[in-house]
Amino acid sequence: MKLPLLWLKDYIRTSRPDREIADIFTSIGHMMDEPVKGGVLSLEVRQNRADCLSILGLARELSAVTGEKVIEPEASDQRSTQEKLLVVESKNKVKRFYALHIKANTQGPPRFIKERLELYGIPSINNIVDTTNFVMVELGQPMHAFDVRKLAEGKLIVRDAKNREEFSTLLGTTIYLSDDDLVISDSKKVLGLAGVIGGNSSGVDFNSSEFIIEAANYDQASIRRSSRRHNIRTEASTRLEKFLSPKLPGIAMNRFIQILTENDVGFTALGLEDFANCKEKEPLKFNTTELKRLGGMDIKPEQVANILERLGIKVKANSDRWELDIPYYRTDIKCEEDIVEEILRIHGYENIPSIPLNTAPPKESTSPEYKMEDKIRDLFVSMGFDEHITEPLVKSSLKENEILLENPLNKDADSLRTEVTQTLRNALTAYAKHKIRGAKIFEVGKQYSKMGGNFLEERVASALVDESIPYRELKGYLETLLNNLSIADYNVNPKNSEGAIMQGNLTLGKIKRGNFTLYIGALVKANKAAPDTFRTAVKNEIIEDVTLEIGVTDYVGPIIDKIRNVSSLISKVEMTNSIIKGNEKAVTFKVTYKGSIARKDLPQIRGKIKRLPNR
Repeated sequence: MKLPLLWLKDYIRTSRPDREIADIFTSIGHMMDEPVKGGVLSLEVRQNRADCLSILGLARELSAVTGEKVIEPEASDQRSTQEKLLVVESKNKVKRFYALHIKANTQGPPRFIKERLELYGIPSINNIVDTTNFVMVELGQPMHAFDVRKLAEGKLIVRDAKNREEFSTLLGTTIYLSDDDLVISDSKKVLGLAGVIGGNSSGVDFNSSEFIIEAANYDQASIRRSSRRHNIRTEASTRLEKFLSPKLPGIAMNRFIQILTENDVGFTALGLEDFANCKEKEPLKFNTTELKRLGGMDIKPEQVANILERLGIKVKANSDRWELDIPYYRTDIKCEEDIVEEILRIHGYENIPSIPLNTAPPKESTSPEYKMEDKIRDLFVSMGFDEHITEPLVKSSLKENEILLENPLNKDADSLRTEVTQTLRNALTAYAKHKIRGAKIFEVGKQYSKMGGNFLEERVASALVDESIPYRELKGYLETLLNNLSIADYNVNPKNSEGAIMQGNLTLGKIKRGNFTLYIGALVKANKAAPDTFRTAVKNEIIEDVTLEIGVTDYVGPIIDKIRNVSSLISKVEMTNSIIKGNEKAVTFKVTYKGSIARKDLPQIRGKIKRLPNR
């Protein structure tokens, strides 16, 4: 949110320097997006604080800390008339809608409006459009002006769009609407995508003299979906996709009338129609003992009451049970916990005391899966891999087990990945674009699928290497990883095109050229050592190479199994080399013996290996 300090000081008289004002906002949770530039603060506003997307809302925040009085802007008191300006068909998506029929001279805006809008970053157009924009930034309520000459029958219709209905926006782009979109139309055409952007068919120009002004409050989820679906972000959608008060459109409309009355001698209000589909806000019950229980602080009741009143909250105290009248603009305050948060925020987070623990720390409750993941990350990094965390959303490939998103933000990210390698591959592509050879990357994350009516998620560790790294080297990384996780007696099933990694009947993962994936849950089951046991660097073992001749089409996996079964003193068997000679190939295996083996037993075991059938 851009905050021109010149505009802020219209509502709160303060002589504090810019840097001090910025520090105050930071202390109450509104962080700075960038340094102060040209007397304008750029503040990060939390998603639930729709009231702070306005100059007046931020003035109230500053006042709550400093105690300086807020000067509320003047507004008229226009009441609804009998004129019919509005037809609301989609009542479930509209909470409040004001339509104001006026006559006015279209001209340049007053200097104070133009100056403040330009500081905020909105270009000046004319007095009508500029006033709607001024009120939006001042109060946080978007408004829109329609030229009555361009409306069929002079009425606004609020309805659901027709599927694939065409709409030309103010930006000059054409979009095709969904039947989930809410639109404002006349009897012939779409005038605007409600809460998002107006159309170019009813815009105001300097020949306009009669207008319908709209200020409304919609179902925020509907506005958010439309904005994301059509990839249109505007000042209006940024506000209306959040929880705004249904009272705000009426307040904004009266402020609009007040400004035009003061600055346009040709202004006349002809009629006002108000559609309401909302409930009054109920008082909130607050037990003051919650402040100690949740916030850990004892603050005097009179001090708590003072903080709440500075926040615009009216207090009716009765012992420790208070009744609070929450101001209309604080739509984020819904329960006692919210009140405690507000008290602590204004009182100052730095004033919350640091109290040492007076009991023994709880027993460690880290899950074996988490420990396994942590260990896997360390092992990957020690082997020279780079870790990546990728977005799990991908473009649907119409797989049967794929989970499609109901309301995707992007058509190219409309489903959840079924394998981590789907999204990790994009990172590997980035390495290739930068001409980085020998890239090795990994991710520990979730992959998703559905089976019948059930949605499943599985934690995995996936590794990808670029094409310059041979399969034998990749398999070596896999074996190093499993060995250091104290997982033994596994084998890679060569009959599976993706190389299932098995330990008995337990599938640990899969490997194929360029990548492998391990299932975290299966690794925990297969880990025969204690979950927090690490192998030492010193190993007491004997290693020797054995070469066997087998058929050129024979699989190596079964031979490895046979060698491992020759003796219980063999701990590991790896293929290290293969040379083809006509219809045969000479395969060299690295055989690792357990440290307990006696050297006198080696020749006998070696002989048994040599006598293994090669076909």
